[in-house]
Amino acid sequence: MVKSETCPSEKASGVAVSLDSKQSEMRARDFVHVQDVVEANMLALKNKGVVGEVFNVATGVATTINQLANVLFRTANKTHLKMVHSETRKGDIKHSVADISKAKGKLHYDPKVLLKDGLKKLTIS
Repeated sequence: MVKSETCPSEKASGVAVSLDSKQSEMRARDFVHVQDVVEANMLALKNKGVVGEVFNVATGVATTINQLANVLFRTANKTHLKMVHSETRKGDIKHSVADISKAKGKLHYDPKVLLKDGLKKLTIS
């Protein structure tokens, strides 16, 4: 988990990550942009045949913590920054990627915002 300096400042020398370096290469998450979440909800609202059903709304794409940090550094034009690894927190999930096949099939959900584009919007605002 990136726990400080989500949008690195001019003075920052690193971003703290609560994983040791080997774990950050293996641990992955499924990062989805809020715009895609809104789209999925709108699709569900328009489809009366899915009332009461549960859908995974995500991208279905695994992104390691190292990949996330590298994309964030590049997008924020802070490539001089390095990750500062720390102890893994108790209870941290090792790998979490959603199966979005039901949402794709029944809602015709198709996530559109790429991680790098979503982070670019975040670092600009």
